[in-house]
Amino acid sequence: MVDPEYGPKTADELRIETLVGTFGDGCVVAYIDVPGLGYTQAFRTEQYGAHTITFRDGQECYAFYQNEVYTIETAYKMGLLSDADILKIDEAVGVREG
Repeated sequence: MVDPEYGPKTADELRIETLVGTFGDGCVVAYIDVPGLGYTQAFRTEQYGAHTITFRDGQECYAFYQNEVYTIETAYKMGLLSDADILKIDEAVGVREG
């Protein structure tokens, strides 16, 4: 689930910064803006099954499904996001070397 200390606490705090897309059975993936929360500028790499996504910074990208908010990792482990979805998310937001 969402980090209880640093993640959004109420729906009023949710502001979509970048919509990544809608996947599977209506799972919406997006970056959200939480007022007053800063992010590291360092690249962040995460593994989902056999695929790795390198994110541009420390800002978390969330998955929204049936009025619940999940990290991409949790949504993937729950089966809300498939391997094909992870590849599409990587295409949309992943950092490419070179």
